Amino acid sequence: MDSTNLDKSEVILSICIATCNRGKFIGATIESIVAQISEGVEIIVVDGASTDNTKSVVLNYQEKFSYIKYYQLHEKGGVDRDYCRAVELATGMYCWLFTDDDILNCNAIATVMTAIRDGEYALLIANASSYSRDLDICYRNKFVNFSSNKEYSEIIEQEQFFIDMANILSFIGCVIIKKDLWDKRNKELYFGTEFIHVGVIFQEYITEKILFISEPLISIRMNNSQWSNRAFKIWIIKWPQLIWSFRSYSDISKRKICPRHPEQNLWKLLLYRAMGYYSQSEYKNHIQPSNPNISKFMARLILTLPCSLVNLFMIAYASFRHRPWMVEELLQHRRQFNKSAKLAGS
Repeated sequence: MDSTNLDKSEVILSICIATCNRGKFIGATIESIVAQISEGVEIIVVDGASTDNTKSVVLNYQEKFSYIKYYQLHEKGGVDRDYCRAVELATGMYCWLFTDDDILNCNAIATVMTAIRDGEYALLIANASSYSRDLDICYRNKFVNFSSNKEYSEIIEQEQFFIDMANILSFIGCVIIKKDLWDKRNKELYFGTEFIHVGVIFQEYITEKILFISEPLISIRMNNSQWSNRAFKIWIIKWPQLIWSFRSYSDISKRKICPRHPEQNLWKLLLYRAMGYYSQSEYKNHIQPSNPNISKFMARLILTLPCSLVNLFMIAYASFRHRPWMVEELLQHRRQFNKSAKLAGS
């Protein structure tokens, strides 16, 4: 592939990747992008001070393709700051906030470039498929089960956009946003939330057109996140706090996305108990201070259940509901429980 023409053309799309210690996966990610790259596209990689071979993997691709720009930070700023830095360094009209371990599906760039040229959208959201960590088993063909693209072009549609898209937007790799829109928004307010892109999008209504692309453009490696041990704080505390902070949207819409208070999310508490993430410490810090109510009582009851027993129940439930990605993660924790039990008994 000749990258010379790409350097001379106006950059329309910047694929922005924030990474840290993903040398095992980022090569496959970049490979999936360069295999279909076209004129007007660049790749920006911001490395949050990796200590593995991430730098050498990316530099190896940069030597072959000059449209790859690599920036290594002296220290990791956190996922929010690092993605913000990647967008700052981008020169494209649009920025695709891509992940460092997932795969771009065939014709994904062409699909996005066509939509950009035809629609003049402020924001595009790409559907995704979920796979096993090795990408050999498809768990879910579509994250959002829409049969066709959906356009949100009126202010009155913003509430429905919030309801339809908030959950998929928890995955940053689906976001293709106009750089001008990103630059105008208050980013610093969302540093430390783990979801800066969600804050940027929903802090106020977007007055320009938005497009959801129903065709899956991304293959997600499930059960491969670097924040598993922080899952309770992220999904029980930070995510609800962020969703409920948006003043433009109604409480009715927010309830359709997630409960407001930790003790109201009993399903997630049960799941995290099954993984060993919900313990006395989490209850004391985040649930005990709340006023007495039936949900708080149930949250306390869940805490009394043995993790191993809840794990078995949740494996059975996830199997019944055909959620293999959940079964796999629960089995990983079950193996850890069994190992700990053997060590304790030896």
